[in-house]
Amino acid sequence: YVSYIHLTETNWLMVSSVAADEFAGPLHSLLWKAGILFLIMIIIATVVYTVILQYVLVHPLRELKVAAEELVSGDADLTHRLKIRSLKEVMEITVSFNNFIEKVQNIISSIQLSKSQLESVGNELRASTYETATSITQIAADVKKINGEIAQETHSVAETASVVND
Repeated sequence: YVSYIHLTETNWLMVSSVAADEFAGPLHSLLWKAGILFLIMIIIATVVYTVILQYVLVHPLRELKVAAEELVSGDADLTHRLKIRSLKEVMEITVSFNNFIEKVQNIISSIQLSKSQLESVGNELRASTYETATSITQIAADVKKINGEIAQETHSVAETASVVND
C-alpha cells in the first residue's frame, strides 16, 4: 500500500509505502478475532435466551400439563392453583385453567351437598315408609279382628233368631 501527503509549506510530497502483508496481516487477525468473539457472543445469547424461554414458557406449560394429567387421573387436588407467570399468553392460559379448576371444585362441592341432602331425605322417607307399613299392618290386624268379631256377632244373632223362631 502506498500513501502520500502534500506538505504545503515546503511544497514537498511525503510518500510512504507498506507491504500488503504488513498492513493487512494485523487487520485480518483482528477481523478473525472479532468474528470469533461475535460467534461466542451469539452462542452465549442463545444459551441465555433458551434458559429464559425455558423458565418463562416451557416450565409453566409443563406445570399445566402435570395439573391436567392429575385432573384426568381422578386424584386431583382441586385446591391447587398454578402460579401466574409474566408472559401474557401463558398468564392467560394459567388464569383460564385456574378458573376452570375453581368451577369444577364448586360443582363437586355442590354435588356433595346435594348427595348429603338426598341421603337425609332418603333416611326420612325410609323412616316414614316403615311407620306407614307398621300402621298398615296394625290396621289390617284391626280389620281382621273386627271381621272376626262381626262374624261372631252374626253367628250369635243367627242363633238368637233361630231360638226365637222355634
